[in-house]
Amino acid sequence: MVIKDVKVCAKIDHYDDRLVVGKDGGIKNVVISLDSVSGGKSIDSLGTEFVLDQKICAYKPHILIVPVNQQIMILNNDGILHNIHTYGKLNRSVNLAQPRFKKKLKLTLEKPEKVQVRCDVHGWMSAWFIVVEHAYYTVTDSAGRFSLNGVPPGTYRLNIWQELLGEKSVQVTVTAGEESELHFAFEEKKESD
Repeated sequence: MVIKDVKVCAKIDHYDDRLVVGKDGGIKNVVISLDSVSGGKSIDSLGTEFVLDQKICAYKPHILIVPVNQQIMILNNDGILHNIHTYGKLNRSVNLAQPRFKKKLKLTLEKPEKVQVRCDVHGWMSAWFIVVEHAYYTVTDSAGRFSLNGVPPGTYRLNIWQELLGEKSVQVTVTAGEESELHFAFEEKKESD
């Protein structure tokens, strides 16, 4: 329930976006990556602009893949006070106020890791920076689908991470000129006694 900055934040309903399951059971915002890729596409293929927006008291996107040492632009389009608080293990954590008159902040992360982002002003706001050293990362869509293009032929470990369900990995073999298809599921977590 929104009780702070109601005129802006209550324009939409806010839901816990840490686990979004589609109508057919696919999970949105699962991070998919390959290990030990040599060659293939350049990390520049991820793009040159990396933006985390704050709109109607929600971070967009929920998962932002960004190369190491690339500038992240953090926008405040709400006209109210927000806060960027990062929780990294390898990168220095930052805690920056972003008042309504400061529409843009810039941040650079130097080491590969998953960095949680929270807003201390609006406790429901959360996102992740996935800081990477190569281009073979992607995020699943609302149906739980993903695609990794331009992978050189070979056998790789495919890493699968979801912020609440954890991590798993599977072996995948890529053959030149062929498309590989992979289906995976997270095991149900059981409560301990």
